[in-house]
Amino acid sequence: MLSLTIPDSVLHSLKLPEKTLPSDLMKLLSVKLYEKGALGIGKACELCGKSRMEFLQVLKEEGVFLNYDDAELDRDLVLPVIVVSDSSALIALSSKALF
Repeated sequence: MLSLTIPDSVLHSLKLPEKTLPSDLMKLLSVKLYEKGALGIGKACELCGKSRMEFLQVLKEEGVFLNYDDAELDRDLVLPVIVVSDSSALIALSSKALF
């Protein structure tokens, strides 16, 4: 475990609610490390204590795009895709089935 010391003068200058300061700082650290490519999405979720869906929402709110490379795209194009429309689910075995 790593501990960081933040000077009191900086803490008092932060424009974040004191009540949620530790979790807000962890969330911001997670987002920035993910954005820079220093953490993958799974470890970024773990760092800030959020589920993948919650973290994706945080990324959206912060205006951060997904780190998505060509290998991940190729992998996802062959995975089953679930499309939900009008309260029914359609499972396609590959992306080609959707086009």
